[in-house]
Amino acid sequence: MKQVLFFIFCLLVLGVSAQTLHVEAHENNLSSFDLWTEMVTEIKVENISQSNTVEVKVSKEIIVAPGNTTNYFCWVNCFLAQTIVSPTQITFAPGDVDEINFSVHFNPQGVAGIAAIRYCAFDADNMADSACTIVHFNALSTDIFEEENILSFSDFHPNPTSLITEMNYNLLQGQQAEVLVFDVLGNLVKKHQLSAENGRLSLTVKDLKAGLYFANITLNGQLHEIKRLIVSE
Repeated sequence: MKQVLFFIFCLLVLGVSAQTLHVEAHENNLSSFDLWTEMVTEIKVENISQSNTVEVKVSKEIIVAPGNTTNYFCWVNCFLAQTIVSPTQITFAPGDVDEINFSVHFNPQGVAGIAAIRYCAFDADNMADSACTIVHFNALSTDIFEEENILSFSDFHPNPTSLITEMNYNLLQGQQAEVLVFDVLGNLVKKHQLSAENGRLSLTVKDLKAGLYFANITLNGQLHEIKRLIVSE
């Protein structure tokens, strides 16, 4: 555990901006209505240097994940869920690209919810030389969709926006709905209760930093839909 904490501390202190390495997830947002099916995506790792050969390891950092779910990653070999840093490394010559060996896996284990996990590739001899990406796994329950044709939630408009954005919605009688707004790190930044059966949500965003946000709409405590919101300068 001390080694893991030391590794994360070094990344935070030395910085995670890419110097030699670049990473890019094939999908940054995965969703599934089957709460027992594993979600998988690959992460491309590239040595963008023109002269440096590096020995590359990879790591994960769980930002948020529902209880009782499992996640793991593969870097040539696949590792147990408790593995934070890969014990294996791959040699990358200048310009080398690998799109298949770094795969990331999330299994909801029957639990609906959203997980956000940061994955990094780094030079085994220089942890400051690293690049990271965040993958969101959305496990959605189908129990609340029996009368989905009656429900409606519009997209936010305007979007992008720097001041206020609005969303029109229509609920079934007796339903309780909330809008939870998260930043890309999984931090909850706004929370609004939707009480009327028909209405409009006005969302003030001038207090938020510019960037991408995710608005999770829940019905009776279960995730129903995720909408993207961009806050501009």
